[in-house]
Amino acid sequence: MRQLRKPNPDSRHLEIEKLYGAVHGAWAVDRFFGSHELLLRPSMEMLNGIEALGRGRLVGLESFAPGSLAERQSVGGMAVALADGSIRYWGEVEEHCRASGLRVAYLDPVDTYRQYIEMAVRHARLSERLRTLGDVQGMESAMARKLLNEVYRSDIELKHFLVVEREKGIIGAMRESMPDCVVVGRGHADILWAESGEGRYGIRFGAYRAEVEPDKGAIARAVREHYLGAAFGSAQAGEGSGTVLPWHGQVSMMYRNTLDSEAASKAGTLEGQAARSSLLRRFSAVSGGKVTEGGRPDFIGTWDREVPARGLFEMTIGSDSGRRVMGAIEDTIGSALFVGSRHGSRFTFEKSYTSQAVLAGGPEERITYEAVLHDERYVGRFHGPASGEFEMWRPGSLPDLRR
Repeated sequence: MRQLRKPNPDSRHLEIEKLYGAVHGAWAVDRFFGSHELLLRPSMEMLNGIEALGRGRLVGLESFAPGSLAERQSVGGMAVALADGSIRYWGEVEEHCRASGLRVAYLDPVDTYRQYIEMAVRHARLSERLRTLGDVQGMESAMARKLLNEVYRSDIELKHFLVVEREKGIIGAMRESMPDCVVVGRGHADILWAESGEGRYGIRFGAYRAEVEPDKGAIARAVREHYLGAAFGSAQAGEGSGTVLPWHGQVSMMYRNTLDSEAASKAGTLEGQAARSSLLRRFSAVSGGKVTEGGRPDFIGTWDREVPARGLFEMTIGSDSGRRVMGAIEDTIGSALFVGSRHGSRFTFEKSYTSQAVLAGGPEERITYEAVLHDERYVGRFHGPASGEFEMWRPGSLPDLRR
């Protein structure tokens, strides 16, 4: 555990004793019986660790103050409801804190979340327009393809706002309330822990533990057993999978979380950092038409010609002996190395993602690219775990990928 001073409003850094990464909502998907919300309960080990702080200490929760946000509301004529499972989860944590004589601070910024809901409604309407247009004109029509790019951009902007902008509000609430312990969603917690050691955000944490996400496959099988059991008069959950119960007209799972070891919690932050880096790259692609800041690539291209911003990449050549070419590629997933050759108008190369990019969803296998120069652009195909068309060009003729 890191050695901490008591929080001091005059200190350059706020020092918080404990940080917990919560898994407060999830869905299990079964191909036969559909998707089912997991009604997750906080791990007992985490609750006991919070209680061990001692009476009178302050716990910051990624939650809203009671009555500050309606659980069900209408936004722009569309009905919006907060996730029932998440409400139950945070309610149990708060109830445990108060029963243990602990004070509670609410960290989730209500105004930011309201803005997120408005953005989510706009995105839902765009998606519905795309589905309708696809049914009428087909997805290959020029209008449908344009709308597809708008939907992708809206999706990335929505995710960026929910993760990055909302996190700024949570950090501000921490600095204002100065809690002794913080419980936030694991996605936020992974980043806060990983970057707090460098003093980023002006906050340092003494210890970090994270909850383990339930085995969704096992739970989906338990839901299936429930349906099959109901058909034969013996509905029950699979052993050790949780409790199957009806919830708003559907079958859901009540599942008690477990807490990861300290070492595993910290190791898990690498995946969180990789996912965050990929999100920032995707946001940069849709908002600025580039993957990285300050780079000077030799080629710019896309491996997704349907939604160019989704496959945007920047290639920098490190060495070129005339036939053998080596260098680096930065795309919306992460970083990669490549080696290839150029013969006349042909350019062939193999790309391998770094270990961090693999954590963000990049394939471990190599991907082969083969292209021919046409009108100052290389156009060709790639093969590997997936295949498709790509193109790349010299900087200066970059299409406006923000459209």
